[in-house]
Amino acid sequence: PMLSRGHGRVINVASVAAYTPRSTYGAVKRWVVEFSRWANAAYSPSGVTVTAVCPGFTHTNFHERMGLAPGREGVADWLWLDAEVVVEQSLRDAARGRAVSIPSLKWKLITAVARLLLTRRMEDFRAGARLALLPSLGSMIALICMFSDRVPLAVLLGWALFLLRELSPRAR
Repeated sequence: PMLSRGHGRVINVASVAAYTPRSTYGAVKRWVVEFSRWANAAYSPSGVTVTAVCPGFTHTNFHERMGLAPGREGVADWLWLDAEVVVEQSLRDAARGRAVSIPSLKWKLITAVARLLLTRRMEDFRAGARLALLPSLGSMIALICMFSDRVPLAVLLGWALFLLRELSPRAR
């Protein structure tokens, strides 16, 4: 019906986990992102847009249903987003025809650093560098973010960029 009408919007729910692949969940969410990119490119000329929404930790009852009381999820307070903000920013991005929506500046920065580190790590792996044997630096950043409310985002970004420069075989 959307194609025949010549307009419409599809919103797929993914996650920032798509950018820090550490599990099947991250892999599935990455597939949702890539499928949405493809579908948006294929159908937007016909007036139908497809957007993958990639929120970070969002206040909903998701964690409560897993038995984790609010505030006891093991995630730093500053990483949480309000559901209303996620919906507002995601709908705005969908209205603009964007294939991917990452609500909030902090999660845009976190995923950008994670993608940069993961890309560099994969390049090093292909080149046979020992750096590739280390755990994913993007995953390390994600773990620090999840389990420490004492590490400001600026410190994490500085640490990530320092490691990227120091551990890169090209820096030597």
